[in-house]
Order: sequence, then structure tokens, then C-alpha cells
Amino acid sequence: MVLVARAGGDAWLTAGLVLVCLLPVGMLMLVLRALSYVQMTRVRTRQVKVRDQDVLGFVSAYVLPFAAVVLAGDASGGIAGVLFLALVALVYVRAGLYHLNPTLTLLGYRLYEVVQDNGATVMLLTRARHVPQEGDLDARRLAANVLIQLGTP
Repeated sequence: MVLVARAGGDAWLTAGLVLVCLLPVGMLMLVLRALSYVQMTRVRTRQVKVRDQDVLGFVSAYVLPFAAVVLAGDASGGIAGVLFLALVALVYVRAGLYHLNPTLTLLGYRLYEVVQDNGATVMLLTRARHVPQEGDLDARRLAANVLIQLGTP
């Protein structure tokens, strides 16, 4: 709301800001849709830990400071905030931290750390409220060490 007030009530600017905010959500929807065409991978679990707090840590450490700078009101703070956000986005993509996307949490996905029977560890995004400590699960590969289950298994 502060951004709308700062925009001086200009409807075009407000609509542009809303579009900029909705664009990443639309891109995420396209990625999730495209993942339905990715081949399933079977994972045999040996140990599973809930890691939802990692998403909260990411949001509080990176996104909230950016929001505070932008909402502060001065132009230099806004420029610094945009540069900070660009740096965070670069680190986010380079480090493959796709599983820390807070929008996925809002869509009902939970984050689990899964140790496979071969000892390899992967992160799993799923809407399931329970992932068995030992058993098989089918998921799609989102990134090198990130799997996602679409829908409710």
C-alpha cells in the first residue's frame, strides 16, 4: 500500500507494480506445469527430516531486509534495495536454492531433507504431510539435488 501511495495514485504505475509482483508467480506456475512433463524418479528413503524452517530463514534473512529498505521511502534506499535484491537473486540462482521459494510454501508445499538408501541427500518439495522414513517415493527432478512431487501423492 505504501508503494501505491508513493506512486501518487497513478493508476498505470500502480498496475505496473502489481504486474511486476505477479510476474514471478506466473513464471513459477509455468515451471510447475512444465515439470509435469519431466520423467519421474524413484527414490528409496532411509531418513527424512522436515526442513520448512529453511524457507522461513531465507525469507527473514534476505527478503524482509529488502522490503524494509524499499519501504523506507528515500530514493537512495530504493536503489540500494534493488541492487541488494539483484545480488540475492544471483546467489539464489547460482546456488540452486529453488527449493527455498516462499511462494511454494504459500501453495502448500513442504520441504523435506531425504537421505536415500545409497547415502545421497536430496531436498524434497511435496504437499504430503508425511513422508515415510523408509520406503519408496516418486518425484520429478527440479534441480541437481532437489525433487518435487506435483499434486498430492
